[in-house]
Amino acid sequence: MGGLYQLEAVIGVGSFATVCLAKRLSDGGRVALKVLRADLINDASLLARMNDEASVLSTLDLPGIVRVYALHDYGGRRVLEMEAVDGMSLGALQRHTRKSVPSPEALEITRQVANALHGAYHALSGPRGEPLRVVHRDVKPDNLLVAMDSGRVKLVDFGLAKADLAERAARTVGILSGSAGFEAPEQRVGIASPATDVYALGVSLFTIVSDRTLMLARDLDKRTVELQRQLSMIFQDLPEETAVRSRRLLASMVDSDPKARPSAAHVSAEISMILAEGGIVPNLPNWARSQPPPKTQLPARDHMAWEDLEFLEVEAPTVATRRTEAEAKAELVRLLAIPGWPRRLPEVERALLSSAVRVEGPLLDVLARARVPWWRFWARPAAPDELEAALWVLAGRPSNDVLRWAKELADHPVLGVSRCARLVLERAGAG
Repeated sequence: MGGLYQLEAVIGVGSFATVCLAKRLSDGGRVALKVLRADLINDASLLARMNDEASVLSTLDLPGIVRVYALHDYGGRRVLEMEAVDGMSLGALQRHTRKSVPSPEALEITRQVANALHGAYHALSGPRGEPLRVVHRDVKPDNLLVAMDSGRVKLVDFGLAKADLAERAARTVGILSGSAGFEAPEQRVGIASPATDVYALGVSLFTIVSDRTLMLARDLDKRTVELQRQLSMIFQDLPEETAVRSRRLLASMVDSDPKARPSAAHVSAEISMILAEGGIVPNLPNWARSQPPPKTQLPARDHMAWEDLEFLEVEAPTVATRRTEAEAKAELVRLLAIPGWPRRLPEVERALLSSAVRVEGPLLDVLARARVPWWRFWARPAAPDELEAALWVLAGRPSNDVLRWAKELADHPVLGVSRCARLVLERAGAG
């Protein structure tokens, strides 16, 4: 068996990818695999979407967002290795049970997702600690995964997400996105912002708490009347004042004017206040455990998609995952010789981690040029952006040599350099 995985079950088959559960043979870890369909490997837009999803999720490390571990290439066919969650989507759960989610738990689910959206938008990336500004653009119950043991909610499917990533695939940036019924009015003309996700989250809240679709007219007068009529039918299992405040919040989330909608952080804070002042304590773990288990999955080998997936058990990725130490060092030296190399951090990071042995020497040489003695007149001092980039790349797993340089640079006069140096020390617990 030459593959990386042993397949267990198929979770779902979509229009362009199949998702399955698998055991990673290297360490026995359980993962989810998102496998691009074989007949779509020449579709540039889908390849870009999977590349973008991997780029976005590998940058984020938030409890409310599914983590990605690797993106493999099998002769042009992409396979995304992700965190496995023992649960099912809220959309699938409602289709299975035809029941609404109790209001306290629905509000808690919304609060968790709002936190995830806020965290994704404000997450920092790169040596300068710039915000990623991730906008999901496809929030809906089918993309909200609930763990059946803990009730923890995970936001999934970032294939349509927009983010400020230098390595982002350009073809997906301007894509019109969203799902019918959940897209904000401005999304229909190609505009997406954090307010767009808040709108979709509001519609999702209505859907899970009522098991109905929110129908809104485009005419503002009719829209207001119809919205109030539909809102009057939900949150009836809450105390009156709590229900009124919950309806008011939901109405603001689906306002036709994006500027009038609350931020995701405000949504989270308001829900916490509504529940606390109403004396309501949601119990998502108990609710999740009381739900019927997901439909029994056929073993992967018995599924109709098996022939399209069996390559994962017998083949290794086309692109080599490991270089020799000498090859990795040579690639790192080559990249650092390119003018403006700090703008190519993803390549530098991949070169650093491409060998089983961590080859950080060339980056340590950059740090050593932070303060060049007068007698080394032949050595070019490292520019501040080079110092920032080197410290940022090395912060993931700092060695003693890296920590020594971080301590020396913690008082550097350039704020970005000192901030990255302190980041290294904080991550190592040495600060």
